[in-house]
Amino acid sequence: SMLSSLRLLSLDFTGTLASIVPSPGYHYRLALLCTVSPEFDEGATLNAAQLEELARTHHVPSADSFDRSLFEQMRRCSATFPNFASPFSSSWRTVAASSPHAHSPSQPQPSQQYSEGRSSPRNSHEWWGLVFRETVRHCHSRNGFPLSSSSSSSSGDDDAWLDRAFAQCWESFATERCWRLFGEVRHTLAELKRLQPHLRIAVASNFDQRLHRLLNSLQLDAYIDLALDSYSAGVAKPHADFFVEHLCRAAEVSPHETLHVGDHLSKDVEGALGAGLQAIHLDRSGGSNSSPGSISSLSELLFL
Repeated sequence: SMLSSLRLLSLDFTGTLASIVPSPGYHYRLALLCTVSPEFDEGATLNAAQLEELARTHHVPSADSFDRSLFEQMRRCSATFPNFASPFSSSWRTVAASSPHAHSPSQPQPSQQYSEGRSSPRNSHEWWGLVFRETVRHCHSRNGFPLSSSSSSSSGDDDAWLDRAFAQCWESFATERCWRLFGEVRHTLAELKRLQPHLRIAVASNFDQRLHRLLNSLQLDAYIDLALDSYSAGVAKPHADFFVEHLCRAAEVSPHETLHVGDHLSKDVEGALGAGLQAIHLDRSGGSNSSPGSISSLSELLFL
């Protein structure tokens, strides 16, 4: 079989192993409601009608509106500060190598001024904090809602309110609270371990350092031999260095001994093929427009 000739199976995470449910905007909205509503906390059980009533009372926009604003702000921040503002990027290492006084990667460079007086992010926590605050501000402005908690009386109070809401989001997205594994994932990984005991399994994702906590929270650590996030690697898919210098080197395998599976054609498939790996496109839509050789479920790997 194909898998018997391989030494490493690499899997993308988002869209391949799991998805955010019901949506990222839902969890942004929930964090705001938890922060501004003294009668509500994340552990409370409220039905949809009660949530909507709280949202109207506290002028919190819809989850769909948060989703639209979030994706816009992610694109904007990614263009300005790629790869979650990773201080370990190759471009940063080039600068660091040329300066004897440069900070080490574990101590990100001093903050640069960002638009409207804000500081540029120096790490993934600050990157997501910027995305969160810009998303909330943009979403409230788009909907004509005031940006303040019921107890805020100054911009400083509003900043503290947003800080509390972001802290909840940052933690939530590192746990199973926001994510759901696709139905076949756990069984497929268990069967791969049983049927192909020689095969190491890696998760390789354009993600920040919370990937490792998330895999543990989802109880996937028993099946995963290696987890690589682009933030810690300092380079993201589809760059060949992500696959060769980080993934294959960490697993001590050659690119041609590695199969990478993911749902993104350019980042996963074309990136892996360009780096000399084998690659399969996972197209969960299973439609007639699927690329040749694609699969619609991870379980199909068991029959390769």
